Amino acid sequence: MKKIIWILCFSLMLPSITFAQPVDPSTDPENFKIDTAAPLGVIQSSGADPDVAGIQECGLSTKVKQAWTFDHVKTAGTNLIFPRTTKEIFWYAQFTFKGGAKNNVSRSYRIEWINPQGQVHASENFKSSLWNEMFIKKSLQLDVPVKEELIGRWRVRVWKKQTLIDDRYFEIVA
Repeated sequence: MKKIIWILCFSLMLPSITFAQPVDPSTDPENFKIDTAAPLGVIQSSGADPDVAGIQECGLSTKVKQAWTFDHVKTAGTNLIFPRTTKEIFWYAQFTFKGGAKNNVSRSYRIEWINPQGQVHASENFKSSLWNEMFIKKSLQLDVPVKEELIGRWRVRVWKKQTLIDDRYFEIVA
């Protein structure tokens, strides 16, 4: 009887509990916009929340690897502005220990690279490694020199399942 009363009370309280709503990439109104006046870097207004995934550090770089101690990332060419001679740009994330533990539950991610015309240039669903769930990276491959129509402001967006965890602008310059 106590169990039934507890369940009844809990079910009455349930409608008042609000949960964070995941961002659906296909219906997100900011999905393909490139704001040329916004500063480069993380887009604060997009609702991206790296903390929800337990991200310690994330960014863009031309070279990236995790340190052998697994506690930090080694990068070269970390920037928000890349020359047109760049062959590859990596998006990477290093998770806190707690964040890595969260990844055991869900290791599914999606990345979108949006070009200066607001079109998805490349997108991919991927999973973190079974060997190391504390670090993930994905790259944008570019033909060198970068074509004229691809020079300008880009946007990279990353989701963990349906939750936007990173959203930032960067530039490829002539």
